[in-house]
Amino acid sequence: MASRVPRPGHAARKTVRPALRLMLVLALGLPAAVPRPAVAGSATDALIVVHGNRRVDAAAIRAHFHPSAGAAQLDAFAVDAALKELYATGAFADVKIARSGARLIVTVVEAPVIGRLQFEGNRKIKDEELSKAIALRPHGTLTRAALQEDVARLSELYRRAGRYDVAIAPKTIARGEGTVDLVLEIREGDKTGVRRIVFVGNHAFSGQRLKAVIKTSESGWFAFLKTTDTYDADRVQADRELLRRFYARNGYADARVTSAVASYDPALKGIVLSFAVDEGRRYRFGAVDVVSHVAALDAAPLRASLRVAPGDVFDGEAVEKTAEELAVAIGKRGHRFVSVRPRLRRNGAGDAIDLVFALEDGPHQYIERIVVHGNSKTREEVIRREFDLAEGDAFNRVLIERAERRLKALALFKSVKISSEGGSAPDRVVLHVQVEEEQTGTFAFSGGYSTADGFLGEISVSELNFLGRGQYVKAAATLGQYVRGGS
Repeated sequence: MASRVPRPGHAARKTVRPALRLMLVLALGLPAAVPRPAVAGSATDALIVVHGNRRVDAAAIRAHFHPSAGAAQLDAFAVDAALKELYATGAFADVKIARSGARLIVTVVEAPVIGRLQFEGNRKIKDEELSKAIALRPHGTLTRAALQEDVARLSELYRRAGRYDVAIAPKTIARGEGTVDLVLEIREGDKTGVRRIVFVGNHAFSGQRLKAVIKTSESGWFAFLKTTDTYDADRVQADRELLRRFYARNGYADARVTSAVASYDPALKGIVLSFAVDEGRRYRFGAVDVVSHVAALDAAPLRASLRVAPGDVFDGEAVEKTAEELAVAIGKRGHRFVSVRPRLRRNGAGDAIDLVFALEDGPHQYIERIVVHGNSKTREEVIRREFDLAEGDAFNRVLIERAERRLKALALFKSVKISSEGGSAPDRVVLHVQVEEEQTGTFAFSGGYSTADGFLGEISVSELNFLGRGQYVKAAATLGQYVRGGS
């Protein structure tokens, strides 16, 4: 078989063409593609030259350069992707990539390392709480983007505490060798009160009536005596639920609070809080019954204990309480795992809602533990006494929801949430009770005039959660022209 003889000059032309191509690129000013370097330590590493790095190894920087899909060389897209990757590491304050012939010159400015991190000027929020809100930490790198994000987080933390006038100024003190101390100077400002509460979409009840339902209040002359006039996102969320339950108690089963928006009004120098309400129609109860899906449980004796009757105005709270009482009564009869599920069905196009309490056999699970979180002041027994359940009892969702409502009604907690998870065995459940405590102490004074006693003044101090026992204590002193007293 004859072998192919190469033409004279063929090999030479193959080696010359890349050089001619490079000369054309340089002459025309076109962006040159850089070949992908081989394994670190090879001669082709010289195609990516790194300057400015001290702590970060050059090979680690080169590792961020990858050819685009289907390409063997580093084009503009690959260089841009590498630039983004290098910034995303958080190790660099600045990165510049320039071309010099066939090479890439990567110049980096490494982000300084934080030596000490401290807060100054904060009196209303402690250092520990501020530290939990930010991502920057001592011995970590400091970048402008991370600092801006943390300043925003701290500002949001203060806004949630009702201080919209907060100002945070970060300052750095160079300590040499790429290390800085970071100081966050905070001017907390005064509390920004809720100057006005507005309701939109309410027709059945006036705005004044709805204001009496929620916990958030408007600022007034005696705003310094209360804390409910400051904007708190958690409290507003609880207010939405209070409004929904209020409407449900008064026949509006479909009522929803579609939004709650807080905006700062410079003219009022405070917050305007707007609740948008979709009331829906008002309902009455249609047919009301108890149906048992448990063979050994007769529903007939339970119908006499129903709190609701056909023709009554729909009351969501009465439905919940009836379900709770049925669950307790069924448990006393020995059916510990039976759950009570209220089922509502709107009666066609009318204004009636048929109600059926369905008795169903639930999962046979027991409560292994009840774990309480967040109670730094309130004693655990104060929380546990609101449960009709204890460790070892049958798991009952209705009674757990009842305990959650009871805890919220104590007015000791800003928020209460009960969740469950699997225990040490398939038939064991662990309950987690997460509470956020509320300020429960109040100081008040009042004055007046009586024709019998002359001018009078009263000063009082009260506490809803005395010594964390959930007990109400009040001390008051009355002073007047002709009378003095105390209680």
